[in-house]
Amino acid sequence: MEDNYRTVIIDAHIHLGEPHEDFLTFLESLDLKLINVCVAKDVNWREQAVLYRELSRKYTTKYAWCTSFYLLTKNRKSLKCRVD
Repeated sequence: MEDNYRTVIIDAHIHLGEPHEDFLTFLESLDLKLINVCVAKDVNWREQAVLYRELSRKYTTKYAWCTSFYLLTKNRKSLKCRVD
């Protein structure tokens, strides 16, 4: 079967908002691709996800994004049992 998917190499994961133009120039000089990781740990995680999604759309060659889940919170004791 022919592989129609291209693997993108991610150089580092970050938690970064709107970058300054100098930072983008710096990234370009190093030829880095970064992934913003949104940790769904508190009530504000969706706002962070929106920001990271918009950055990935604006800077398609430099940013990707994903959401991780923080399972070990007080209000999720049933899930904690499954990951211990």
